[in-house]
Amino acid sequence: MKVSGIKWETDGVATALPDEVEVPDVLGTDDEIAGWLSDEYGFLVISYSRDMKEGEWDEFGLYVNEVEGKIS
Repeated sequence: MKVSGIKWETDGVATALPDEVEVPDVLGTDDEIAGWLSDEYGFLVISYSRDMKEGEWDEFGLYVNEVEGKIS
């Protein structure tokens, strides 16, 4: 799975960290992905984007509908 738009916490240190990385498919949660990236590159991850796997869009849509129902 590819993650992109990675924002790293570097404390102002100049680095050549990637903004796009192919991560192992066995990583399922955002916490697992962020932990793997931090372990691999030695810097904490602030944010990133990832492609959703098949079926995740359905779960995301249900979540959005639930949240919208609570705020409307």
